[in-house]
Amino acid sequence: MEFDVSIGKKAKSFVEPVMVFEAKVELDSARLKTALASFVLLKQWNLKAKCILAYLIRDVDIALLRLARQWADGIFQFSPKTAR
Repeated sequence: MEFDVSIGKKAKSFVEPVMVFEAKVELDSARLKTALASFVLLKQWNLKAKCILAYLIRDVDIALLRLARQWADGIFQFSPKTAR
């Protein structure tokens, strides 16, 4: 499993993930499937781990994104425009 950001706690000589983040500029179906596969693997190992997906531009059907909520604890879209 590979994540963009992982926060964890030390367990002997290993760091056990507590919260993981996937950050995407453009979210398409291939990137979504890859992120979800990592989330599913992590949840199988540690059900309490929190999985967050953040992205700027959505290039995937909204129905697929809704289905993804089953494995992601949070899905956030950020605006590329800055507030003034």
